[in-house]
Amino acid sequence: MAAPLLPFCALFLTFLGMAQGSRGPLVPNQPFFTVWNANTQWCLERHGVDVDVSVFDVVVNPGQTFRGPDMTIFYSSQLGTYPYYTPTGEPVFGGLPQNASLDTHLARAHQDILDAMPAPDFSGLAVIDWEAWRPRWAFNWDAKDIYRKRSRELVQAQHPDWPFPWVEAAAQVQFQKAAQTWMAGTLQLGQALRPRGLWGFYGFPDCYNYDFLTPNYTGKCPPGVCAQNDQLGWLWGQSHVLYPSIYLPKALEGTGKAQMYVRHRVGEAFRVAKGAGDTDLPVLPYAQIFYDMTNRFLPLDELEHSLGESAAQGAAGVVLWVSWENTRTKESCQGIKEYVDATLGPFILNVTSAALLCSQALCSGHGRCVRRPSHPEALLILNPASFSIQLTPSGGPLTLWGALSLEDKAQMTKEFKCHCYRGWWGAWCEQQGINTRYLAPGQDPAELVVNREPRWLQCILWTAEGQSGRTEESEPERDPEPCRPKTRSIQEAGANMSGRILGASSLLIKECEAAAQKVGAGPDIMGGAAVESMLNESVMNWEELERGHELCAPNREG
Repeated sequence: MAAPLLPFCALFLTFLGMAQGSRGPLVPNQPFFTVWNANTQWCLERHGVDVDVSVFDVVVNPGQTFRGPDMTIFYSSQLGTYPYYTPTGEPVFGGLPQNASLDTHLARAHQDILDAMPAPDFSGLAVIDWEAWRPRWAFNWDAKDIYRKRSRELVQAQHPDWPFPWVEAAAQVQFQKAAQTWMAGTLQLGQALRPRGLWGFYGFPDCYNYDFLTPNYTGKCPPGVCAQNDQLGWLWGQSHVLYPSIYLPKALEGTGKAQMYVRHRVGEAFRVAKGAGDTDLPVLPYAQIFYDMTNRFLPLDELEHSLGESAAQGAAGVVLWVSWENTRTKESCQGIKEYVDATLGPFILNVTSAALLCSQALCSGHGRCVRRPSHPEALLILNPASFSIQLTPSGGPLTLWGALSLEDKAQMTKEFKCHCYRGWWGAWCEQQGINTRYLAPGQDPAELVVNREPRWLQCILWTAEGQSGRTEESEPERDPEPCRPKTRSIQEAGANMSGRILGASSLLIKECEAAAQKVGAGPDIMGGAAVESMLNESVMNWEELERGHELCAPNREG
């Protein structure tokens, strides 16, 4: 019974000395995290209902506000002088980006950013939500067609003798050039003022895969969409984070198509990041806990299809947005609280823990687990036979107990591979520096790469060598509440998750050692028949791992 504890022991060792690249997890120690972008403070202030999401490893602003040190969102009226047309066709600030003053906008936006982010070292999410028009001409249809019509009228007024094709071409060029200037300029301003902020535009990229009522719906982006998104390379290159929307339209309810819908929307974000030459660009999809424009909560399977699907693809996390309309009454607030406590919170705790454990077990703590194409339905969900989420004896917040078994790790290896953080590479993200395949001529690999043993071997080697003089007195004390989540913030979230897994480790150290001794741990353990026998008992394809998967850097799809 002791052998399955070895992977847990490796996790413990990794926690003691993690090192990550410059573009590692956005929350320290957490490859996947959830951000609460909701004004549920109103539930407490107006209705006396405390929707406490912090106990489920959720990053949340103090007071659960829309704007704070960990998460700030700018709507169109809150940042500069964003030009748009009202529903009745009235222009605001010129209506069109090519007909508005960018200087005036940036001057006001400068002050708006300072007011919303008073701390110069702001390092939270910085999201710009501009939805009136889209920067690509072809994407401004239906209600947004007014931007194409007014752009044509502007050119026609300047050149009344031009034929329509000339007017159309000039209007398109003027609009797209101005849209780029406005969006890129606003990002550049924010990044100059608050360089540590995670700047990006909500809803970009979009997949426009809304044809889910068709019988043979695949979820793929319609023809031409990817080519149009490729023309927005300037936006992907300027963004610190991509924030695609994975809100589930109410028409998807009960169709069984939500996972395909989300899969290709998240996948398009990774595709454009790769096309822009930055496979490390974080993806943080925006999700809801309701079907869009309704008060119907997502059932557990739809949480798997949205949050779970995002985690499985290697997203850095998910932002959960809740409309103010859903917090207007005491009944609606109470409904949110009950949903968070009974369904959403435990699921988030499950996924974030599974992502962390997979990162430590498979990627040496230096990368995220990304689903293999051969297992499109695989999710980062804890095995209920190995883990349990329970109430504390005092009836407090939920806690996570358990350890990865060899079978759990084997299943993870079968279904997932590693996407290494910047500065790490190898099948296990175990090598630090630059992949030697990409060395410049004449460069010395020894200067760039630090070779290290895979983490799954380090536990066994550590126990075999006696931990270099470790004594009973040096053994870490057990946390009396090892898995109890604490107040969540960007700074505290990672340490809390590490503590959650680490807390019970002191009770398992001796069992880890006993397990290693049981399989014949010794100085020659790497070649020991006993260890080979132990490994062969699992279904893991060790030859594949030793051979190495397609190297993580720089192609995440390898």
